[in-house]
Amino acid sequence: MLQFLHESSLIDRDKPIVDLNGADLSHADLSHADLSEADLQAEFLVGTNLKNASLRKADLSGSVLEGADLSFAHLGDADLRDTDLKGVQGITTEELEKKTRSLKGAIMRDGSKHP
Repeated sequence: MLQFLHESSLIDRDKPIVDLNGADLSHADLSHADLSEADLQAEFLVGTNLKNASLRKADLSGSVLEGADLSFAHLGDADLRDTDLKGVQGITTEELEKKTRSLKGAIMRDGSKHP
């Protein structure tokens, strides 16, 4: 559903038509979804399967991704400021630091806060 909304330009970052701000997408299967440049601020993505998903330039700031599977996810320039990443699977802290635009204030996999 989320991929359909994005591909239909209904949740485009610059001109969103459907506002998913604060939506609970916990435990959804978004594997292989193309969510590039999507505005996913303050979403609840607890335990969500984002394996092989494209999140390039997506804005996930303030979201809760606790326990989500980010295996092979494409995070090029994604914004993860103030995001809860506790228990995230399939990606290391080093990979997160290399692949994202910002992790400022994010709660990392081990529960520590990123500077």
